[in-house]
Amino acid sequence: MLVLVLATLAAVGYLYLARGASTANATGFLGANQQSVKAAGTVITAADRVQRFAELHSFDVVAFAQQHVLSQQLAKLRSIETGASGRQQQIAGETVTTVKQAIDAVGQYRKAVSLTYRLADADTAHQNLTNAVASLQQQAQAWQHS
Repeated sequence: MLVLVLATLAAVGYLYLARGASTANATGFLGANQQSVKAAGTVITAADRVQRFAELHSFDVVAFAQQHVLSQQLAKLRSIETGASGRQQQIAGETVTTVKQAIDAVGQYRKAVSLTYRLADADTAHQNLTNAVASLQQQAQAWQHS
């Protein structure tokens, strides 16, 4: 009888903790996703504000800082991917890939706007970053429905 009671308590405790971990993963994923979207959007906005040569340094500083934010969110998302399973693990993996693409796009943007002044490259980086934002938003919706 005592063994049955202990087994039941252990099962209830396990289910309670598993539910808590799932909730933490959900809020952690959505938070990291939203921070990534915000960082990418900040870079796009900063690039749109560059009107004069003197403003290039300000853009570079903002883009560098947001690239760091994206790298931090990438680390969080990798951790969430490792702890997730099933469909959530797949979504987290896709989001990790998307954030990597966003980091690359910010680097391309910085190079094009601040170093080489190549507008065609800046347009490509802008499009890549915009695509990453759209993908991140879709992945957040998929996560909420998984």
